[in-house]
Amino acid sequence: MSKGASKKSRSVCWAFVALVVLATQGNSRDGLAADYRGTIIDAQGQLRCETNEVVIYTAIKKFDVAHTLLSAGGCNEVSKLSGLDLRVLKLVEELKGRASFLISPKKKFLKNLFRADQLHFDKAVGFAEIMVQHVPYKHPSVRTKGINRDLQSGRTKKEISLVLGRKVPVMLHLELNDFEDQSAKILEQLKDLLKRKPNGNFILMHMAQASVSEARDLIGNHENIYFLTCGADALLAASLEYNRRKGYIAQIGWINLFNDPPKGAPYNGWFRDYLPTLKWRAEWKTLIESYPDRFIFAMDNVLANHWKKRYRFTLALWRKAFSQLSEETARKVACANANHLWRLNVECKTR
Repeated sequence: MSKGASKKSRSVCWAFVALVVLATQGNSRDGLAADYRGTIIDAQGQLRCETNEVVIYTAIKKFDVAHTLLSAGGCNEVSKLSGLDLRVLKLVEELKGRASFLISPKKKFLKNLFRADQLHFDKAVGFAEIMVQHVPYKHPSVRTKGINRDLQSGRTKKEISLVLGRKVPVMLHLELNDFEDQSAKILEQLKDLLKRKPNGNFILMHMAQASVSEARDLIGNHENIYFLTCGADALLAASLEYNRRKGYIAQIGWINLFNDPPKGAPYNGWFRDYLPTLKWRAEWKTLIESYPDRFIFAMDNVLANHWKKRYRFTLALWRKAFSQLSEETARKVACANANHLWRLNVECKTR
């Protein structure tokens, strides 16, 4: 685990509005032509209270993503949380087969999660991420106090038990770098959980900010662990520098599966310069090619400007990245693994 991460000033990962403007200036859409044309499932997307559903509907319809798993992403005004699941359900219905519903555990009180399960599970394919660790945010769009639990905390154990009882994947939000002083304990708890629940499938959001060696150890010793790729690319890496300049506060521990952004990024047109040079970090590519069943593509768009602007650049980056993997590995990571775990009945093609 990188010790440098804990010494950096924290910078928020979500200030993408200005970042994407910098990335796109000088770019034409033709300049983002993608290599991999296979089927893609986005295994994590969110609707926040402040976002208009039309923004998400338009993005999904406009770009070539076959299916998206959608969940409630939270509210700046907690009083509005109660109606958010219903808004997501209506959006999924309007997308007519292009999306599925995940029940969000992001409820103020645990009883509200059990109530949502009773009301909505028959219309859901599973549950969204269980928040175990999440650093505080201080940003114009989102301000939160953060979450610092572990896998033995009372609420976390009850949430995991509920999801396992429904026989659907358990998605865990862990931040091993941002909570580096607790990472050894969390990893031991995770390994114990994987051993005790061998029939459960556990998916780590944002790759859990894990190092290659940590991921390799988990995968090599446990058949029921998976990694979600959202938040593990150069767009997030560039945003950290942008937000450092702005003084925003939140995660600093995101990993990047690919080569670094250009020196000085973000600057006007940096993504145009970066995309032709994109390549996997060798150790991550080797691990994914060795265990193609264990990695799942997701974008985790949350804010309106993620859906409006970041969406197509993330797709361009990952379609190029998939073209650098073997055809079968690309098919599994882009589509087949999510299709299998959430029983989505999507036809996963390679072109």
